[in-house]
Amino acid sequence: MPRFDLCVLGGGLAGSAFAILMARRGARVALAEKTRFESLRAGEHLPPEARGALRGLRCEAELFESTIIESPGILSRWMSSVAAFKPYIGHAEGLGLNLTRREFDAALFRQARRAGVTVHEGASLVSAARESGAWEVVLCAGREHVSLGADRVVDASGRTSVFARRQGAQWQSHGDMIAAVGRLRSAHDGPADNLCLHVDACPRGWWSVTPTPRDVIATFYASAAVKRRMRLDERRWWEWGLESAPAVRERLDRTTTSLEEVRIVPAFPRLLRTMYGADWFAIGDAAATHDPLSGHGIQYAFESAFRAAEMASADVPLERLGAVYQEAIEARFTRHIDSRAGAYAEAAPRFPQSPFWREMGHRIGARAPSARRMRRSGGTA
Repeated sequence: MPRFDLCVLGGGLAGSAFAILMARRGARVALAEKTRFESLRAGEHLPPEARGALRGLRCEAELFESTIIESPGILSRWMSSVAAFKPYIGHAEGLGLNLTRREFDAALFRQARRAGVTVHEGASLVSAARESGAWEVVLCAGREHVSLGADRVVDASGRTSVFARRQGAQWQSHGDMIAAVGRLRSAHDGPADNLCLHVDACPRGWWSVTPTPRDVIATFYASAAVKRRMRLDERRWWEWGLESAPAVRERLDRTTTSLEEVRIVPAFPRLLRTMYGADWFAIGDAAATHDPLSGHGIQYAFESAFRAAEMASADVPLERLGAVYQEAIEARFTRHIDSRAGAYAEAAPRFPQSPFWREMGHRIGARAPSARRMRRSGGTA
């Protein structure tokens, strides 16, 4: 059975970034991703600040070739129906980036392999048992089982927190927002003429529209409880949201030809109450997930990978550093929740009769005066 210093479960942005960092520090790292990056993934926009994280990984934007295009900024209709523009032009890091997310994730996963990481694609966790101070991990890859030993396990499995939950960790959730992610075929070959990220509030929720190298991703954010009551399938739910967003509909009618697929994913913030234990810890969305309105989800994934790499490299027991690591993520999450409240409070007065906005105001209104920064940062994560 092969033996590793670290077994990372999850080959998304946080997991691949962490694996790259640790392999370059000399660690023996195994990285397991349960998918083959075949499904539509949410999170299509990177603010300019994320370029610094890519450089820290020795992954300049050119590495991702056709998976990204540059974005000049964010166009939002949030506090009013008049569009406000936040430009990236002049930013010290350059322009933002619009991503084909599944291809971007796959490219970073391949970069981990080039960095010396042992990768297992299409491999899901079967079991993990700790004996004699080490973990024995069993993965299922197709019809085969793969066993490996690891001194530490890193849960980077996203908001499912597949390993941490098996250790008894529980979530603290905020709301029930879901994202209906629609992929539309562009009306012409190549990128769209307007490469800004668009963010629009509407009576039934809110929308983000992101041109990517070959498609346009249009995502509707609203309440899962409403969808259950209406008993709509994914496509019809997406179309129902579009009925209340004329600016979004006009843009899609002008720049796209057909809706190719819709996928619904959770989009509400969550915090893992226990992020570390005996020779294991969680990173990225497995530790905390953010409201997509913040535009910080991908940036946070990279930040948590760098923070976790520092912790894993330190000559200090995890039992001591784990508490510091968790406190830092909790503090960041608390700031996020406060900022989120302020952002939704800014848009709510536009739609006084809207059940979605009344519910958002009821759930987070008590926190609203504390911060009003999120909308200004903008974006989807």
